[in-house]
Amino acid sequence: IDECVTGVALCAHQCLNTHGSYQCLCNAGYELGAEGKQCYRIEMEIVNSCETRNGGCSHLCQHTSAGPACGCNFGYSLDEDQKTCIDTNECNTGSHCCQQGCYNYPGGYECVCYAGYQLNPAGCGCDDLDECSANNGGCEHFCRNLVGSFVCGCRMGFKLDEDRRSCLHLEEATEAVDGQRPVIRPLPHVALFHDGLTPFFDDEYEDEEMEGAEARGEYTVSEKF
Repeated sequence: IDECVTGVALCAHQCLNTHGSYQCLCNAGYELGAEGKQCYRIEMEIVNSCETRNGGCSHLCQHTSAGPACGCNFGYSLDEDQKTCIDTNECNTGSHCCQQGCYNYPGGYECVCYAGYQLNPAGCGCDDLDECSANNGGCEHFCRNLVGSFVCGCRMGFKLDEDRRSCLHLEEATEAVDGQRPVIRPLPHVALFHDGLTPFFDDEYEDEEMEGAEARGEYTVSEKF
């Protein structure tokens, strides 16, 4: 009896008649179940090419049918071998946003500013730093902010010391002469003179003569050794 013809076999795919019996067969990609009649799809084991040593990639690995596809983190780019990741120097390539200075580091960069400026919140531009707003810029008397800098000033009767911040009273200011002995330079004084060197406060002078009087400034420098 041909069980395959009579339908006794009930094979899911194919039936092979044998002497005194029969055998069920399955199409390609299927395998016969334990009951000997049903066919089940063969689940092919998918091997992830990135599981072993990250597929040979330095940073990122994505499994594809053709094998591992490597990628890099931000700030890096693939080298010629398409596996190794090398740092991208944004400061050299010009892909940075810095207004003044640029400092590159592995995987990124940072903007820096010149002296007298500070980095703005956006992290790219540089704004003027008001040095006078903090501790008067270190100036003893006055501080004037400039773009990218500042200068100190002194009240009348004083002058800046060599440190350009402290103020010295002019009557007490000393300067070195030939790097050895000091020279004392006092304040200028004002004297009143009249034409002809006649004493100014003379009772014989009339009012119109008083109008001819003039005040002249005389600067006297005395040196004491």
